Amino acid sequence: MPILQSFDALGFNFFNHQIATPWLDYLMVVITELGNGWASGIVTLFLLRHTFIKENKISYIGAFSGLAVGSLVCASLKYGLARPRPATADFLGEPVRLVNELLTKNSLPSGHTFTIFAITSILAYFRPQLAIPAYIVALLVAISRIYLAAHFPTDVISGAFLGCVSIYLGIFAAKKIAAKLIKPKS
Repeated sequence: MPILQSFDALGFNFFNHQIATPWLDYLMVVITELGNGWASGIVTLFLLRHTFIKENKISYIGAFSGLAVGSLVCASLKYGLARPRPATADFLGEPVRLVNELLTKNSLPSGHTFTIFAITSILAYFRPQLAIPAYIVALLVAISRIYLAAHFPTDVISGAFLGCVSIYLGIFAAKKIAAKLIKPKS
């Protein structure tokens, strides 16, 4: 078995089987919904409502541009790679324990994990004091995706990486472009 498949099988079996309990089943279904974007997006906009000032305008444009481009990249990878979900994988060694709906295709990268890490990165950039608790929540969403048999560990790792990188690259690019286009007032 290739190394990544072994890693995915071990991580998946740990989260989907070894730590499974009825109360975690319920909790993980609730936690995973934060990765849908609506809930986390609304919370983030609420927390950022006072930070939209002129000095942050370029960073906001960069962050939300990074979110848009990253979302397109995530969707393109997901449908281009068409990696099967854990329920249809043939290398896990034991049956998948389903808690939620049965998902069978387009697993890599995890869209929920991309979304929560991208939105968390926006929040962490503009409200650094909230970074640690926000990233803990994002990590819980990533774990919930494995626990609920929606994704393998490499799916959520790639989603988290893509989410963070797209936001910070968007902010970096926007600042670089603005620095070249906007002349300081004398």
